[in-house]
Amino acid sequence: MAETKKTKLVLKKKRWYAITAPKTFKNSEIGQIYLTDPATAIGRKIKVSLMQITGDPKSQNTKIEFKITGQQEGKLITETLGYELTNTAMKRMIRRGRTKIQDSIVLETSDKKKIRIKPVVVTRNKILGGAKKELRRRMLNHVKENITKTDFENIIINLLNKQFQKTSNEQLRKLCPIYTFDIQKLRLIEPKILS
Repeated sequence: MAETKKTKLVLKKKRWYAITAPKTFKNSEIGQIYLTDPATAIGRKIKVSLMQITGDPKSQNTKIEFKITGQQEGKLITETLGYELTNTAMKRMIRRGRTKIQDSIVLETSDKKKIRIKPVVVTRNKILGGAKKELRRRMLNHVKENITKTDFENIIINLLNKQFQKTSNEQLRKLCPIYTFDIQKLRLIEPKILS
């Protein structure tokens, strides 16, 4: 008769780990995750409403994307990956009788990080042909000029403070009446890891 080996089942205990935002967001807690080993969370991405971080209801239309990069003192630390306006915020901007001009471009920041940025401008009235083309050209030139001179962290800070949008609005208003200028999406392009 063959002997049977008894194996002991080892259960690893799970626990909650806090996820903290980078220094830009005052290292505030942005969520919690239930894990056995915090190292398994490294590389995961998380999108959080800005209202959840700041507590300001006015910022509920903005989402910030983070990537978990490591752990420190029992907490998971993150870095900022991107900024995005919600679809409802975009729909609210666009009404009948207005012109929406948007684009998507890849630029390099002053700290040599590549980002994809999607600026959008909405005019107060409908504009046609040449004015539309000139407005797009000015919008792209202004975005390129400001992004290439600033580092990634300061770009995020300027977007959150609405400073970037305000200066762009002032520049574009010289051509025609602008309802709003904003950044629909900004995301860091991560270098591809070859396997």
